[in-house]
Formats: sequence, C-alpha cells, structure tokens
Amino acid sequence: MDDQNEVLKSLKKASEEGVLLYKKEKPATPDEIAGCSAVHEDAFYNLEFIVKDEDGTLKEMWFGDDKKRRR
Repeated sequence: MDDQNEVLKSLKKASEEGVLLYKKEKPATPDEIAGCSAVHEDAFYNLEFIVKDEDGTLKEMWFGDDKKRRR
C-alpha cells in the first residue's frame, strides 16, 4: 500500500506542475490512474511513454494497459 501512496503522490505532484495525464488515451486525474490500480491489480496501468518539450520539461504522461499507443 505504501507503494500505491507514493505513486499517487508522484502523480499529484506532476499534475500540479502542469503535466497532462492520460489513461487509455483519455485525460485522467492522478486518483483515476492510481485508484484503478488499487482496485484491480490485474489492470494496473503502466506508463507507456512521456512527452517532453524542447528543453526536456515533462509535459505529458500516458498510461495504458496492454496496448501501446503509437504516434
């Protein structure tokens, strides 16, 4: 459970810093991403990829299940 709290804290911090979060290609809140994982351990959403700007600043975090999003 401690790991779950740490994940939620990290997601909330990123969101507060303006990082956009997505779950299954739709906008999501930190609670939606972390909460689903806590309820359905077999449906844990993995970080598929991140988007950074030219300066290397984190802008987006995309979470998904088994399917990889391609750009």
